Amino acid sequence: MQKKTLLILLLTVLWLVSAVSSPSGSNLVPAGLSAAEWAHIQSQLPPVQQQKLAADDAAENAQFGTTVAIDGNTAVVGAYFIDSRRGAVYVFEFDGETWTQQAKLRPADNASGDEFGTAVNIEGDWIVATSPLDNIDGISDVGSAYVFRREGGAWVEEGKLAASDMAANDTLGDSIAINGDTIIVGARQHEDTGGENSGAAYIFVREQNGEDVTWVEQAKLIAFDRSDLDRFGFVVDVDGDTAVVGSSLDDDLAENSGAAYIFVRSGTSWSHQAKLTGNQALAYYSFGYSVSISGETVAIGATGSNDGATSNSGAVYVFTRTGIAWNQQTILRASDRTNFDTLGSSVDIRGDTLLAGAGNADVDGLEQAGAAYLFARSGEDWSEIGKLTADDGAAQDWFGWSVSFSGDRAIVGAPRDDDAGLESGSAYLFSISSAILTVAKAGTGTGHVGSVPMAIECGAICTADFLPGTVVTLTATPLNGATLRAGAAQSPARPTPLR
Repeated sequence: MQKKTLLILLLTVLWLVSAVSSPSGSNLVPAGLSAAEWAHIQSQLPPVQQQKLAADDAAENAQFGTTVAIDGNTAVVGAYFIDSRRGAVYVFEFDGETWTQQAKLRPADNASGDEFGTAVNIEGDWIVATSPLDNIDGISDVGSAYVFRREGGAWVEEGKLAASDMAANDTLGDSIAINGDTIIVGARQHEDTGGENSGAAYIFVREQNGEDVTWVEQAKLIAFDRSDLDRFGFVVDVDGDTAVVGSSLDDDLAENSGAAYIFVRSGTSWSHQAKLTGNQALAYYSFGYSVSISGETVAIGATGSNDGATSNSGAVYVFTRTGIAWNQQTILRASDRTNFDTLGSSVDIRGDTLLAGAGNADVDGLEQAGAAYLFARSGEDWSEIGKLTADDGAAQDWFGWSVSFSGDRAIVGAPRDDDAGLESGSAYLFSISSAILTVAKAGTGTGHVGSVPMAIECGAICTADFLPGTVVTLTATPLNGATLRAGAAQSPARPTPLR
């Protein structure tokens, strides 16, 4: 009986592919390539990491990079511990070649201990930033948020936001997000009826009368089942008329298993739509440690999530909405996860792309150097397409503690980087445009091809996006009596970068 043969053609690249120089660890030559071939790939293309950012007045213990945000050619970085914890927010602009510091922002009433810059966000010509330990009218640690507007090349303070029912130790400003004319601000220590430090979130909207602009409180959001120390409001996000609020110490499923709440707006009124807990959330999962929303999709970090083989490796849960119902679509985990990586330390989702930080991940033997992972969705399926690390990463940097991306640019914070002194902090800019790998089958046999990282799982032909710099290992498995023909991996004589 004649055996059928299975021939796998790698139409674009060979078994190992790199579109740019690899991040940390790129000096290691991948299996299957010679040192000369690997050097040839690296020499042709610019690095994934575009630039490392630090404040012009970088200082010890500033923790620059605790929070980051990016929109287009503007990046924002918070350094809430700088200058006796007065805090500051730094604005960087990209001129097509280089990112340079454009401004250092502080509100007019900034004072020592305010921790301005604890949370930041940007959309278009507006930057929002918080001071959760701001004292107002003699009341300590009430917290506040500030709005800055870009006028030409300058940023001007447009307004200060405070809760109408502010009270001592509320810490309004633990988190913040802006979308259009709406701002949401979290206050995780707010006390409401039924819960000591149960938390709250506040919605503010922009009202314009001629040239006069004011931001007014539209709603206060609280959990319908609030209880003590739930941490509701530790993280928030908003997109259009939908808001998501994390409550990572919620105890519904188990102690500190966590939850996230969805609220929707009709007219000027906000109402609860859903409480999300994840179908695998257990004690100390901290589900809701980070949140992000894009359209009908919500991403929720759970830094304490386990997979049975690892402990506290972390995960990101993805939910989608159909009508008014939210359903879990998938759980994302790092392909190289290890104990205590804490994937989900931060998360940002835009459309079918998701970036998640693992601030405690060990990298190349460096404890808690940190990493970030990029995932992409095709239909309803998600796959990991790349891993970001700092090219000068060091132990305890906490790279990935904060993440944000816009288009094909991403920014990742490393608040414990020590370049300018202990925990002075830094942030890194990356290009995250993906490259397409196409795999096709020739011959009369049957079989399938899988990949590491997991993105390709196909029979006859398939394509997948990968982050430039990713080394993709393909494995062909013959089925139904077919055999893999010797030399089936077809490739150019010299490794060709995937573009």
